Amino acid sequence: MPVFKARRLLALLLMACLGAASVVQAGSLAAASSTQPGGHRPPFEAAIATTDAEMAKLRDDQGLPALQVAVLVEGKIVFSQAYGFADIEHREAATAETQFRIASISKAITGTVLARLAAREEIELDQPLYEYVPDLPEHWKDITARHLASHTSGIRHYRGLEVYSTRNFKSLSEALAIFRDDKLRFEPGLQREYSTYGFTLLGVAMEFMTDTSFMDLVRKEILEPLEMTHTEIDDGNNAGLATGYLLDNTHTAHIAPPTDTSYKVPGGGLVSTAEDLVKFAWAVIEPDPIEPEALALLREKTTTADGKTHNYGLGWNVGGEPGNLRLSHGGSQPGSRCFLLADIDGGVAVAILCNARGAKFGFAEIERIAKHFKDAK
Repeated sequence: MPVFKARRLLALLLMACLGAASVVQAGSLAAASSTQPGGHRPPFEAAIATTDAEMAKLRDDQGLPALQVAVLVEGKIVFSQAYGFADIEHREAATAETQFRIASISKAITGTVLARLAAREEIELDQPLYEYVPDLPEHWKDITARHLASHTSGIRHYRGLEVYSTRNFKSLSEALAIFRDDKLRFEPGLQREYSTYGFTLLGVAMEFMTDTSFMDLVRKEILEPLEMTHTEIDDGNNAGLATGYLLDNTHTAHIAPPTDTSYKVPGGGLVSTAEDLVKFAWAVIEPDPIEPEALALLREKTTTADGKTHNYGLGWNVGGEPGNLRLSHGGSQPGSRCFLLADIDGGVAVAILCNARGAKFGFAEIERIAKHFKDAK
């Protein structure tokens, strides 16, 4: 066997062994939460075993550095597992407390904060931004918070290599300089086109409307009431953050280039864990502590002036119909890929996080996991 192939095989075997060790370490919560007094068969035993096997195979088949998965059913975490390495070079196993960049799932958090503020009439969703945000360019005068949260503002998305930005912005207002002089792609409300930069402007608008910093709003409205203790801004000082990787076509992981997400905190600049995210997803299923009026706003689909209805509302994908309604969001950026599902009528929340861009999994996987646990209820 050629030397380089032998070395690669040895490295893969070592990763597999250490990855297995991390599964055992991270699995204590799932085991504890699924055990019943008196030795009775746990209700989700088969669903847990199936999900565990599927996730382990997903990681092995694609050579993923780490996966972190959590499932919550009717308000209780019944499965929480981590696989592989938070840092390959230092052989640091991923655990349930390892933080991952959650990329565009940050939009769902921002949209939920917005919905809470709107439900309490602290923000007017359809009020033009220029009425409360100073020094806006003329071409933004008709944009509203609803436009920004539903991707119907006309503000552009990334160009070129902007997603790899390393520039640090001291405030969201300062970050508006990236796109404030660019023409709108369409008249606000006319159609829908995805824009992370729109969420940067939304964060600025929320700050001016409430006289509160964006992250203080997130902490007050989401993180503190839901006890999401591992969710915070991606500011480069996150001690528990997994190293980010990029996967090439041979499933080889390369360390992702450093990036600074200060320009897009509301739309892609937070870190979290799978357990924290399923707590958040459960909060948009049951109206406590989030107001019923806010939940109703989050479950509304968007209709644009061109007559089309879109499966997206205020920061969430809105799928299905009453009786089979689901809120979800995915995310991908250098060093991460992640998905979150809140199956409202099924009473199940699922989160999958990975520290590698290029990983091939998505909504099909979280829907399948949710079905395993719904079928076991």
